[in-house]
Amino acid sequence: MPICTQCDSPATAGDRLCAQCGAEATEVGQALTPQSRRVTRNGWWLLAGAVLVLIGTLLPWARHSVDGYTTVLSDPGGGSVIVFLVLAIAVVAAGWPLLTGGLSKRRLIGTSMAAGLLALFAVTNWSDLNSVHKQAARLGGGLGTVSVSAGSGLALYTVGVVVLCVLIVRLWWVPVRRAAQTAA
Repeated sequence: MPICTQCDSPATAGDRLCAQCGAEATEVGQALTPQSRRVTRNGWWLLAGAVLVLIGTLLPWARHSVDGYTTVLSDPGGGSVIVFLVLAIAVVAAGWPLLTGGLSKRRLIGTSMAAGLLALFAVTNWSDLNSVHKQAARLGGGLGTVSVSAGSGLALYTVGVVVLCVLIVRLWWVPVRRAAQTAA
């Protein structure tokens, strides 16, 4: 029985499109293989978001300065760098078939969960940064001007997470929109 190489779902022998993921395919032996190996637009979005998250994870996440003279850069503390890197790799691993075709529902759920965790970490880190900024402003009253602001890493990480979230919403929305169009 032929199997789609994109989502591993069973297919019938004369299919031009996979019924599960919609990837174009031709039968070769016992497997369906994609006709074209070009990276899709969604695949580029996936790679761009993951690369931005990876680079942002490695750059400084916060800047601390006292009286504008001393600037100390800090990265995400503890083992969080490894967690962020593993989640970014998980997003790409789950969404890998998206590079040349579509995703199965199971892979889309896995990609959505990993991107959701990355988004949760972005929100909590921005919230923590805001709390530290307020605390530094309160405590720095007698010592001088204390400033805490976001670093380039947190900003780049957040842009990558937004790119991934936009992609995930698009992937969930397109089948719903197609079903509504065919029903009408």
